[in-house]
Amino acid sequence: MSWLLLIGWVNNWFTEKRRTVTAFALAGLLFVYGAWQFIADRRERENDDPEPAS
Repeated sequence: MSWLLLIGWVNNWFTEKRRTVTAFALAGLLFVYGAWQFIADRRERENDDPEPAS
């Protein structure tokens, strides 16, 4: 039952401004994570390519 009180407290803490800032912060973090995954995949593919035969 105490978790219901916690949910109400969290809801009251999130004002409209805090919700907006939190949404943009999470979106930014997801964008950075996606970019990192893309970069890591490109680097891994470059390392997996065999050396050209001379």
